[in-house]
Amino acid sequence: MTPFDKLKRELDETCAFLRGFTLGRPGFIRQDGLSAITRVQELCDRLEGLGTKAKGSLSAVTAARNQVLAARARLAVLQKRDAEVTRNREKE
Repeated sequence: MTPFDKLKRELDETCAFLRGFTLGRPGFIRQDGLSAITRVQELCDRLEGLGTKAKGSLSAVTAARNQVLAARARLAVLQKRDAEVTRNREKE
């Protein structure tokens, strides 16, 4: 198995985990999302470091970075919801 194959497999697994958080599946907490975002970014950087010779590296990195954007959007929604709940509690 090539270094690219190993990184790609790890990236796929981490993205699947991150997708679970993004979709709001039970059992995922914010810290899971934040940790997965960090890990996906690290793996993307490593894959990019392999250069364009690794077939499929660009498409894998692009897809993973889009997953990070979706997870960050989910975090923003959760933060906004929490802020609204806090404001409503303060009004009571």
